[in-house]
Amino acid sequence: MKSRYLLLILALMLVGISCNRDPKIVSRKYVENGNKYFDTAKYKEASIMYRNALKKDPRNGDAYYRLGRCDLRMGQPGLAARSLRRAIELLPDNLDASLTLADLYLAAAAAEPRNAKTLMPELEELAAKLGKRDKFHGYRVSGLILLQKGQTKEAVEKLEEANKLKPLEPSVGVFLMRALAMEKRMGEAETLAKQLIEKHKNISPAYNFLYLLYVSTNRMNDAEAILKLHSANNPKDEAAWLQLAQFYMATRRGAEMRSALDKLTSNPQAFPNAHQSVGDFYFRNRDFATALAYYDGGKKTNPSQSAAYDKRIAEAYIAQGKVEDALKLLEGVIKRDSKDNDAIAMRGSLLLRSGKTEQIQSAVNDLQGVVRSSPRNFVARYDLGRAHLAKGEVEKARMAFEEAIKQRGDYLPPRIALAQLYLRGGENAKAIQAADEILAMDQGNLPARLVRAGALTGMRDFGRARQAVSETIKLYPNALEAQLQLAVVDMAERNFKAAEGAFLRLYEKNPKDLRSLFGLVECYMAQNKSAQALDLVQKEVSKNPGRDDLALALGNIAARTGRNDVAIRQFEALVAKRPNDAMLHTRLGEIYRRAGRGDLSVGHLRKAIQIAPDQPSPKLLLAMQLDEQGQRPEARQLYEQLLKMQPSNVIALNNLAYIMAESGTELDQALTLAQRAKQAKPEEVNVADTLGWIYIKKNLSDNAIDIYKDLVRREPQRSTFHYHLGMALFQKGDRTQAKQALLTALRNKPAKDEEAKIRELLGKIG
Repeated sequence: MKSRYLLLILALMLVGISCNRDPKIVSRKYVENGNKYFDTAKYKEASIMYRNALKKDPRNGDAYYRLGRCDLRMGQPGLAARSLRRAIELLPDNLDASLTLADLYLAAAAAEPRNAKTLMPELEELAAKLGKRDKFHGYRVSGLILLQKGQTKEAVEKLEEANKLKPLEPSVGVFLMRALAMEKRMGEAETLAKQLIEKHKNISPAYNFLYLLYVSTNRMNDAEAILKLHSANNPKDEAAWLQLAQFYMATRRGAEMRSALDKLTSNPQAFPNAHQSVGDFYFRNRDFATALAYYDGGKKTNPSQSAAYDKRIAEAYIAQGKVEDALKLLEGVIKRDSKDNDAIAMRGSLLLRSGKTEQIQSAVNDLQGVVRSSPRNFVARYDLGRAHLAKGEVEKARMAFEEAIKQRGDYLPPRIALAQLYLRGGENAKAIQAADEILAMDQGNLPARLVRAGALTGMRDFGRARQAVSETIKLYPNALEAQLQLAVVDMAERNFKAAEGAFLRLYEKNPKDLRSLFGLVECYMAQNKSAQALDLVQKEVSKNPGRDDLALALGNIAARTGRNDVAIRQFEALVAKRPNDAMLHTRLGEIYRRAGRGDLSVGHLRKAIQIAPDQPSPKLLLAMQLDEQGQRPEARQLYEQLLKMQPSNVIALNNLAYIMAESGTELDQALTLAQRAKQAKPEEVNVADTLGWIYIKKNLSDNAIDIYKDLVRREPQRSTFHYHLGMALFQKGDRTQAKQALLTALRNKPAKDEEAKIRELLGKIG
């Protein structure tokens, strides 16, 4: 009997052992353990468990599903999408996996519309499958897809069907409200927003929608009422109180503004960071003294957060021009914690904001170090982009901004910077697209609204530009930038009287902000009133003899108007005061070059390079000056150095190609450089001329003739183009056409040395 019992026990033990070794059972155990970690928000540990489960059983669909949800919580949407896709393949009946993936794709398309086309086919397939299993979600996802594609009428129809099945569900109602507004069905959108608020007291998008609607239609009492309702319904919602305070600030109702803010600071249990939030509020509204008072109060009430408050105090100092005070404070933070990446990034940002050329490289070094040690630090990447931009490294800046956006799609500063970069480069369509992407996430975003208006102005769509600015001014009546943009629209429409009046009023109101003055100067220049523009700035300098910014403005305006003598005096005086400012030496070297004083130009440009060896501008200007003086070996070295810093610099590519072509021994390399320049600037005639010249040197007559025929058509008065066309035709053997081209060149009054060459070639033709 005992032996039978022993055999039975051994059999049961073997069964237990075999179960424990069964990969599927072990995999399920890992999932169960992962779920315990997930439920306590320990997502890293949960992720490890789910991955172990998949090692044991690669076809465990539940593990993929839960890993995808875990990846989402850890801010890794790309990994989440892959896991969820695999989960759906293995568990096609898992409705939540399909819904989660669909919502993930919709969020990705909204955050980065450029990826929408790639995502749409799979999204539409998901929507079709959802519609067969759950009509509500099928209609909802289909409606959101149509909304993303801009098909608002069809989107409304789908979302209305979903709303019938589950009335006033926020995941449908908010988007239906917006779609109705896009279809100009404002009454229905307003009613729906009110119904959503009545059912869901904490639905912030509905409150914000009504607020923007009321402000844009000048229903200011209704705007105030909806903000008060928002804060009353959500007394612990900090953003609601701050929005109400901002409204009172905009409408100049100080007592009500302070009362709204007191709701935060008087309740430390509900709002433990109230001093920081209220300080930030005053900072945004440029009341730095009050902001500092709240930051100091926050340090006293919450000393464990003193480093965070010190950073904000540093921001307030820098905004007031107290750069050294800010840096001193920040150095103290870093001294207390040398591994504080945020503090180091902040120091880099402050060094950058100081505006001092010699500190910009230090800023780059700080920020590059932060990015290396914290690759996902999107703020540091954004600041690194700004640092590159300050150095004139536009492409590096663009790459840094784009990488910051990849790391955090809803972080708006790099999106704004990229949109502004497009606008500055004249890429108006891209600027509008970038601005629209920002506004899709933040309807009231001031910089995005201004970029959009500026791009519309650049595209000469003045009606829409004016409408965009007017709407912005209603939202931000105290925003100087919006007022300036309206004056810019007036000037673009050649309504100079209105533009002049606006710029003058704005400058008188804000004399320390030179943008209004520059606007007035541009207005005069547009009317060919250069003397009046120069006189205006000279009078301002005489009234404010100690202001370097005005002296700098006078120097720049004088250079633009051809008054090199005045420009030189201003920059010489500034260089005497700031001898280590590379920008001033560069600018003075450029002006001396224009004035034909090459020796002085070279001296200042060399000094600029010595101070800031990584700055591209002085290198380019010195190379051009030396090139003109016939010192081509050194000019060539500088062009080559510059192309390592800026591989797409068209001037450097073109001029280096020409130098190589003139040597006659590096024609293939010269051709490559010229073709790169032509690709970057296809309409630039001087680049085309260099390319044509190289074709002549290589005996590629037909290629050269094609280029020069186009050039003489585009610029028939340029003798050089006719001369080079004549050379190409002569090289091909077409003496008749060559002679005609050369005679045309002579009629266009060439320079003496060129005239001699033309006559020499005519002599050969006979």
